[in-house]
Amino acid sequence: MYQDLHFYIDLDWERYVEDNSYLLTLEKLVTFAYMHQAMVYYSVSQLNDFTSNCNDLDENFTSSVGNQLEVILQDAVSLKNQNHIFEIYFAQEKSRLIPIENKSLASIQGFDKQLLISFSSCSNVLLWVKSSSEFEQVRVHPASEIKAIQQWITANSIKKKYNFSKKHGNDKKKADPPKPKEKVSQLKCSDAEAQQLLNMAIPNFEEKQGWQYNFDEIRGTYIVFPFEGKTPQNQFHAFHVEPKEWHIEIPKSIRKFFGK
Repeated sequence: MYQDLHFYIDLDWERYVEDNSYLLTLEKLVTFAYMHQAMVYYSVSQLNDFTSNCNDLDENFTSSVGNQLEVILQDAVSLKNQNHIFEIYFAQEKSRLIPIENKSLASIQGFDKQLLISFSSCSNVLLWVKSSSEFEQVRVHPASEIKAIQQWITANSIKKKYNFSKKHGNDKKKADPPKPKEKVSQLKCSDAEAQQLLNMAIPNFEEKQGWQYNFDEIRGTYIVFPFEGKTPQNQFHAFHVEPKEWHIEIPKSIRKFFGK
């Protein structure tokens, strides 16, 4: 569902030295990309710079900080290439190309949907110079917050469509179980609200293949969106979960993400 999304991790050792919370924040952002089973990459050259400039790390990542770094990179693909990447500064006759020194940007590829997880600002349109006669414009969207990454994922993914389920009803129709006396969960909001909550819902592929989850702040509980299978419509129905059943119905990764 999200395999055509490509994320690059910007390992900034200077920011790490200045900010003790840097790796923890970076881990949350990268974990969010992993939750979508998207492609995640890091630059080997940039990792070498990081480990050689951080005194509390060794080559085996044996410190607690090293373990945290290992968690961040655990499912990422290593990239050894360092391309010739330039930022385009346009000012008519004074226009020029500015070499990019960031090694994570220097490792980006030519995919259509690319995001750089970084706390540094950069242009989102770059020039990839392959040789004296080969040039390619490369686009990469920089982001440093969960909300921005989530919005980018939503904008660049197949639209998720809410599908009303008679079984779970909605705020105006009582749930109607297919079997008499069968216990079913009720959808407590309107169909329009369900669609809005689905738009920004988070997937889980480990326990529930492709199901999506969100926390309904108005009703103070989780809303679950079961995936109805691979169809052109990309449909999900929905129901709310009673708080006493969170530990049963809601995957641990989702509860950890929302902090509930």
